[in-house]
Amino acid sequence: MSDRVLVTGASSFIGSHVVLNLLQKGYLVRGTLRDLSKKNEVIETTSENYNGDINDRLEFVKANLLEDDGWSKAAIGCDYIIHLASPFPLAEPTDENDVIIPAKDGTLRILRAAQKAK
Repeated sequence: MSDRVLVTGASSFIGSHVVLNLLQKGYLVRGTLRDLSKKNEVIETTSENYNGDINDRLEFVKANLLEDDGWSKAAIGCDYIIHLASPFPLAEPTDENDVIIPAKDGTLRILRAAQKAK
């Protein structure tokens, strides 16, 4: 199988499990990370449970829900997108819109990138 899946939020708990599951099913995976320094952490966690060579099956791009940059590059060449990225405040927000608006805007960025890439 050579279908490529974009997984947003690939370094999250759920995201890392989705990445592993997709690799085990034979998909090529491109994960988005807010900070590419988390790349090695995801590779290490995935490698512990994956029996193949992940170097040619898993790649990462920098993309942040709060910024336009990176989403077009992330979506190009992908057959599917699994959107798991979400704002994660360190403290409980006093206004729910502090989480809802960035989540909505980020989702719209991903949808626009998907539309552009098709």
